[in-house]
Amino acid sequence: MKRTWLGILISVVLAAAAPPLYSGVYTEELQAYGLGHLHLEPYCRLDVQGLRRFLEAQFVEGLGLLRASLRSYPDNVTVWIASDNLLAAYALAVLGSPIAEKVFRVLIANFSMGLNGVHEILVGIPGDGYAKPDRTVLLGEVLVGGLRLYIKKTVFAGGPMRNWWLYADRIVYAALSKLMSGDRAAAYVLFRRLLSLWDGHGFRDEATPSGVYDTYKVVLALYLLRALESAGVEVSEAPILRDRWCRIVEELQSGSGGIYTKYVYTEQRILPAHGSDPNVETTAMAVLALLSSFPEDIR
Repeated sequence: MKRTWLGILISVVLAAAAPPLYSGVYTEELQAYGLGHLHLEPYCRLDVQGLRRFLEAQFVEGLGLLRASLRSYPDNVTVWIASDNLLAAYALAVLGSPIAEKVFRVLIANFSMGLNGVHEILVGIPGDGYAKPDRTVLLGEVLVGGLRLYIKKTVFAGGPMRNWWLYADRIVYAALSKLMSGDRAAAYVLFRRLLSLWDGHGFRDEATPSGVYDTYKVVLALYLLRALESAGVEVSEAPILRDRWCRIVEELQSGSGGIYTKYVYTEQRILPAHGSDPNVETTAMAVLALLSSFPEDIR
């Protein structure tokens, strides 16, 4: 493990010393990972600069990666390769941040880009792990500036997972996989299944306790809605759904620019749940779903 992290630190030093790659023109190496996606007008009304500011604030300079959040333990000492850094690298690129190139260098050099068979479909890379069980793998520990960080990755392997269709996020990944393979009818059926979990305020699935909702599932639903519309699939409720789902995400953008992870609906108000904190994963997903061209290209 020490040799592995020595390699990471060396690669970060080399990346810092090398001429910048991110200046609107990408090298072939980075182009291969789809960094040509332009920043579009937001699908929802969000503080775009706030999103960028939040993601950049999580960047650990001595490591070349982002930690999950600044405050909430254990996220404030955890660096997730997938999905956080995988998605954040693309999100930062969409937002025009030079930090994107630094994160990509570390992911490519040391972590096979951070691919895990599921989350990469959000950036146009096929994934087929949506029906497989997930587990957390501790990749190692590293001390950076006196702060001990734990490097982890979510892995989808084994299976099949017999009840994946009871989880809103798995349904979205499955629908996107179908869209990518050209099966629009199957993608639409899965979208209707997703709507069956919507209770008017949030997605109530097997992982969601009563009254507390996951923000990222609403973000993923918006991503899928955009993807279906771009693929020419008619969704009669699209304007209503977009309005409701966007309102949730908009209300949950914090003053720091990040998106709160969980929320409650009380007295006609959408509020961050107790103990909820903005984090990298939810914020990066929001950027990809609402600001990038990736949803429009999955078809």
